[in-house]
Amino acid sequence: MSQISVDLLKKLKEVKNDLKIALTSGGVVFATLTLKQQKDLLSTSVAGVKGAIEFAKVLNKTILENSDSDKIFTIDRAKICLLLRKQSLGDDVKVGEEILNINKYIDKIDRVKKEFKMKSKATEDGVTLNLKVPTLKEENAVISRCLVELDKFKDLKETSKAFGVIYLYELIKYIESVKVGEEEVVFTDLKITERVEIIENLPLAVYKQLSAFFKAFTAYENEVLTFEEKTITIDPVFFDTAN
Repeated sequence: MSQISVDLLKKLKEVKNDLKIALTSGGVVFATLTLKQQKDLLSTSVAGVKGAIEFAKVLNKTILENSDSDKIFTIDRAKICLLLRKQSLGDDVKVGEEILNINKYIDKIDRVKKEFKMKSKATEDGVTLNLKVPTLKEENAVISRCLVELDKFKDLKETSKAFGVIYLYELIKYIESVKVGEEEVVFTDLKITERVEIIENLPLAVYKQLSAFFKAFTAYENEVLTFEEKTITIDPVFFDTAN
């Protein structure tokens, strides 16, 4: 690479258009999205569940790369995405044939977020799960392992089994610790494969409560991205300049 290119790239990286966003963990400063990051996000727009999981991983990675904090919770992801898109591509986003104003959704997030509890408990038969909303970093560690497991399913006939694996790994993200009797184990201290084995051996009644917490969080994510019955989906197309 020529010195001229090196100098120009250095100056580009010094260009500041920072955005400070109030999040659960406090005020976090974000750099603007780059063309390469947009390209990486768009490259995950492939059919199937695996494509959606790959997108989540790349999106989390992009958010963390652009922030000055590694403690960003998934509950803040929608707000971050809306504001980063607004900063780079403007206030409006095209959904179907309609043009929606992002600001209305941002305002709603700040109102609704206060109603969702970040932590909970699931207790039954002497087993207690301390539940929490995960950070993006924690989620990506689980996603990486999930993708390894999904690569084992090559046959379309195994699709239902693959969905079972995905759901299991989704639930793992929300467990902070497991207590059986007097013994308590912090889940993030364990290998992900060990966490899988533990969750597979949970009493069904505890599993039901864990599943309810996960579903409540998923419902929250859908709710904050819906305004006047019009929903914005955070997917690769959301970051496309054509929208």
